[in-house]
Formats: sequence, C-alpha cells, structure tokens
Amino acid sequence: MFEMETRKNILDRLKQYYTETAGDKVNIIEGGFVWDTLSANAKEFEKAYAEMALIIEASFPQTSWGDWLTKKAEEHGIIRQEATNSSVILTITGQAGVAVSEGALFSTNDGKNFITVETKKIESTGT
Repeated sequence: MFEMETRKNILDRLKQYYTETAGDKVNIIEGGFVWDTLSANAKEFEKAYAEMALIIEASFPQTSWGDWLTKKAEEHGIIRQEATNSSVILTITGQAGVAVSEGALFSTNDGKNFITVETKKIESTGT
C-alpha cells in the first residue's frame, strides 16, 4: 500500500545510498556539498510523494473531487449534473403573530440552510 514519505526519511535513505556507493570517501555532514544536494532532492521527492497521494485519491469515487470525480463517474456512464436549489415546506415555531420576512435565513442542526421565498405570519397555533 502507498504511504507518504517525509523529507527526513527520504534524505536518510539518499544518504545511505550515497554512502553505499561512495563509501567513506565523501563528507555527508550538514552544510556540505553532498548534504545540500541530497537535501534539495529530498524536498522534490517529498513533493512527488504528495502528488502521488493526490493521484490515488482522485482515482477512487469515494475520495475523488471536481473534474476528476466527473471523469470517474463518466467511466460508469454517470453524467454529473450541476447542483440545484431544492424547495421545502419550512415549519417555523414561534410567537403567534410574528412576521417572517421573505429572504429570512434558517439553518438546520446539520448545516442545511434555507431562505424563505415569501412573507408569512406565525399563526395562532404557534407554527
């Protein structure tokens, strides 16, 4: 399974590979030429791992997004539609006679927002 790699782990492996190849003939201490070169490479490799993680996420519908999700859906004959507004009958409880104006914003506990499209008064029943 794919796992992200940190710059430090990549750098440690690069130093190990370099030492295996060159032996003790080179200086790989921080600030030296070899260290600086390997550090720059480790930074780029870390970016490559991050991109690979995104590629994997984009290739599954459960974790994909945007255009990638659209392309994934099309592989199975599903054409994504643009989001649309929905209409609901909103029941408001409150003091009888209070006016609820057109354009009033209401929200559910789970974050769904509704805007009223007409002005109404709360009836004597309180709804």
